[in-house]
Amino acid sequence: MEQESLEELLLYIGIGTILGVLLVVTAIIIIKLFTEEYGFISLDDSDDEGLSSQVSVDEAYREQLMQDPEFSRSQELGEQFESRYPYGSLNTQLTREQENFIVEKGVDAWEFPFDTELNGHVQGKTDIVFYGGENLVMSNLPLPSSRNTYYFEVKVTDISPNTNIYAGLATKPYPVWRMVGFNKYSIGYNTSTGYVHNSSVFRRCKLPNRCVVGDILGIGHNPRSGCTWFTFNGRRIPKYFYGFKYSLFPSISADGPCSVSVNFGQRGFVFIEANVKKWGLAPLEGTLKPPPQYGVTEGSIFLQAGESSRSQTCTCSECLANSINSSAHNDSPQNNQDTSNFNNDPDNETQNLINNGRAGSFFAPHHFNTEPVSSQRSMYPLRNCTNASHIHLNNPTTASHNGPPTYQEHDPIALQLEEAKAINFFDHSIPQPPDIPDHINSPHSHEE
Repeated sequence: MEQESLEELLLYIGIGTILGVLLVVTAIIIIKLFTEEYGFISLDDSDDEGLSSQVSVDEAYREQLMQDPEFSRSQELGEQFESRYPYGSLNTQLTREQENFIVEKGVDAWEFPFDTELNGHVQGKTDIVFYGGENLVMSNLPLPSSRNTYYFEVKVTDISPNTNIYAGLATKPYPVWRMVGFNKYSIGYNTSTGYVHNSSVFRRCKLPNRCVVGDILGIGHNPRSGCTWFTFNGRRIPKYFYGFKYSLFPSISADGPCSVSVNFGQRGFVFIEANVKKWGLAPLEGTLKPPPQYGVTEGSIFLQAGESSRSQTCTCSECLANSINSSAHNDSPQNNQDTSNFNNDPDNETQNLINNGRAGSFFAPHHFNTEPVSSQRSMYPLRNCTNASHIHLNNPTTASHNGPPTYQEHDPIALQLEEAKAINFFDHSIPQPPDIPDHINSPHSHEE
């Protein structure tokens, strides 16, 4: 029994030793990841001083920058902006309307809107040109939070010497004269130096890659864990930034002339994994319903009214004769003086002609228009049906008929169509060539 208890004791001691060694090794690895150049850096922007031990502030760099009066003034204004407009003072969460807009438009819902204070312009929604000075543009919509990872890329298309481009994420409101990453709740990658600024111009860490014209910088973000990471020309940079759980907007800033092109997913990414896992901000195409097909009458109030009027057309012989005779243009002075009112019964001859299914019939005036219409404006004389037996005044369908929609009375296109319909090519009033004598057309006239 004593031997068995001794063996169990030695077994427990061995297991405890192994577990202790594993814990020590794990702690050492975690410490190295937080302290070495390529590791994990927290972006917890709380007011506690523990953050300075994770990402130290370069005091020498601070003293160097603060000697510049222009920079000191900009830094002071930036701090005042943070105090006056703290994070949360503006609701930047996606609303229901914005979510529906994203569903309809897809990735095209994101763009960089034009700002009057911007010294530059935006081309094609995502191509930005800076003319000079300190400028910042932010997307119109924040990153969604429904998926685990979102990703976008920034390509440097042109840059002048001594110009710094900062690409990253920021919250709103944000001072437009400050680079992204210089103020709280933002992170920005300086493409010219390789430094990543996180929530302060003095709090930065060095990454190995610097961008020139043609290089592509990628920014990835996990909204659930608050992790942000970068890629360079399609390769992931082995450094991650945690604790950035905010409503973030893709942001681009620069302090000189340059131009960049941003890809939210409307094109293929250089980073292959983002294409395979579909890390774009939204699908390439939305689910916007197509417009109705031409010729489909379902759900059309106008066509429904036209069909109902057609079914109520008077079929008496007198009205049919008037309808046929009215197709010819009448230039008599008597007809030019005739006036009528469309407020009469909708089953008159003109209303039947309007709803007879001919092309261009929808250009006719509304029959409820109380203004008298002269026959000079309309090529068709207005006559009421004289056969009272065919007029259904007590028909509720006829009484509630609203007719076609109202159109401009002096619409030139409508008038031309009406004139074209009024021309009768078989009218004998058109001058004919004189009759040729029969003896001229006779085949024996030349023989004689």
